[in-house]
Amino acid sequence: MNQLADNTQAGSNQEAPQAPATKTPAEQLQDVARQYFPSTAMDAAQEAMGTVIAVCAENELDPVLNFNPDEDFPETHGLAIIPLTERVEGFGNVTKGVAIAAIPDFEAILEKPEGQAFIRKQTLDNLVRQVAASCKQKEGQLTSIPLSIVDFCTSSRASGLAGFNHVATLFVKALKKKGLKLMSKALLRQILASASFAEQQYPRLPQANWVAVLNSMIAHAEKDNIDVSGLRHWVSTRDTETIDMKDVDLTDIDQLV
Repeated sequence: MNQLADNTQAGSNQEAPQAPATKTPAEQLQDVARQYFPSTAMDAAQEAMGTVIAVCAENELDPVLNFNPDEDFPETHGLAIIPLTERVEGFGNVTKGVAIAAIPDFEAILEKPEGQAFIRKQTLDNLVRQVAASCKQKEGQLTSIPLSIVDFCTSSRASGLAGFNHVATLFVKALKKKGLKLMSKALLRQILASASFAEQQYPRLPQANWVAVLNSMIAHAEKDNIDVSGLRHWVSTRDTETIDMKDVDLTDIDQLV
């Protein structure tokens, strides 16, 4: 049995770095982040897995595995740590468990004909979705439609959120520590995009605070050479962007599901 697999059976006996003692086991579980380690980073994977297993043991949970800990870990695979969440009313997505999974390396996928077909299909489907998303009208005007290879690689809707996605998890955690316990990535995105929505959600917080959050996100993302165009766009348009949920009528929801 290799050392990586040994960690899956160590449970609460695993000698691993612990989360701060001031946090409850449940709070430690909520801090478990999604991570991926390629096959070339198994030392880091082992350390992260040991920490997660210790957190799971504190919460009397068994992590879900897709590999047999009694067998050697596949050399062509990396390791993923995946929080398993459920939507809880009033709290958003709450982590209920953790999966620790062997995930094939990208290079290993390319070596298989089935892997090449899979990547080809996923890529082409993504390119088609980019065109469809770009053709959606907003206030009567079409957005820019990708054409060149560079456009398709950098100008999708997702790329506009690259800066936000890169640092959002860190800022959500920080805002929760500041007392905004119900903050989530989806809620933060709407708050930063629309001052009126932020006012609805947190009427006692001045809008200057959210602009400060945006500027901080921009600074952190730029340090890592991540595109921040989406964040800068929010800075300039959030005062006029409206996300109003007051008049939503949910009485006919049963007819829509």
